Amino acid sequence: MSKAPLKSAAVLTIHRASDMSNEGRAAIAAWLVKQAEHLTEWGTEYQGRFTARYLYANRDSDSQIP
Repeated sequence: MSKAPLKSAAVLTIHRASDMSNEGRAAIAAWLVKQAEHLTEWGTEYQGRFTARYLYANRDSDSQIP
């Protein structure tokens, strides 16, 4: 009997994490916790696909990230 192939239920990509400030990484981590809480509480209300984005504004240049 063969096992069913694995499927991906979620994918997380964090761009340029090593270039972020400690505060920026902490802000994203807090946002992830908030998303997890929302999923736990409201997940039954989600549609077939859910996408969340953490958006930020560059302060000084295009190379600056949180």
